[in-house]
Amino acid sequence: MQDNLFQSGIYEQGYGMIAKSAMKDTQLSIEAKAIYAYLCSFAGTGRTAFPSVELITSELNISRERFYKHRKQLIEKGYIHVVQTKNEKGHQQKNVYQILNEIKPQSDFTTTDSPQSGFPQSDNLESENLQSENLTSISNSLKSNSLNSNKTNK
Repeated sequence: MQDNLFQSGIYEQGYGMIAKSAMKDTQLSIEAKAIYAYLCSFAGTGRTAFPSVELITSELNISRERFYKHRKQLIEKGYIHVVQTKNEKGHQQKNVYQILNEIKPQSDFTTTDSPQSGFPQSDNLESENLQSENLTSISNSLKSNSLNSNKTNK
């Protein structure tokens, strides 16, 4: 009976186990917890997952910069380890995310060959500052939008 429960409905596309300690960690942002949960769902009952950055950012509806910023928390706190795999020509193929069983703080991720991946670094503070500056100047409330909409429709 229980096997059938996890083979239909929302579980039909797969599922994973999420450590409660990660969800209770108050030093992790909500975005880092979402990324962790996402990776765990791809790992299933194993400890590795390899969804592309494009897939993760698309399905979580976040920017690459936001993804890298919050993924960094998971790496630094020791929840995940990232291994960059390379093809024969030395070009990055994919990231393999290892879900760690014991939390051991880390400083970076591992690469199989060259340390340069060709992708932008997540530590670009200038672009993050520009994003936050732009957010303060944009007013997107429903009230102001509906007022402007009503003025043009009359």
